[in-house]
Amino acid sequence: MHPTIDEQLSGAKRLLDLAEDESQLSATSAEALTNARRLLTQVQRSWSALLPFYLADNARLATLLKESGRAVEDGSQLRADDVVAQARRNAALRQELADVISGLPTGPDGGLRARIAEYLTARVDADPS
Repeated sequence: MHPTIDEQLSGAKRLLDLAEDESQLSATSAEALTNARRLLTQVQRSWSALLPFYLADNARLATLLKESGRAVEDGSQLRADDVVAQARRNAALRQELADVISGLPTGPDGGLRARIAEYLTARVDADPS
């Protein structure tokens, strides 16, 4: 479907460039346009990485949940290219993982708790948002 979100973000940046090039702007306004352009660039970079992140993260979450004994739908009913649907699934899977964590026995067991901790650390590092 066109324009894609990436194309729309690029178009917004071009409009900011035009506004900056064709106007007599105060220093404050010029700085605001520069900051808006930077923000759009960051959003564009994050956006393009978001779908692959959610797909991989959903798979990791499903594996952890299955290890805990939970029944997890495979997500095949979702379109693989639908970021919103994948984000919703991710939120639901993370909530399910939170429920698993709260039910784990306390104390180091070296098993599932350790794998969940490793996952959570890696997720923080990988999250493009």
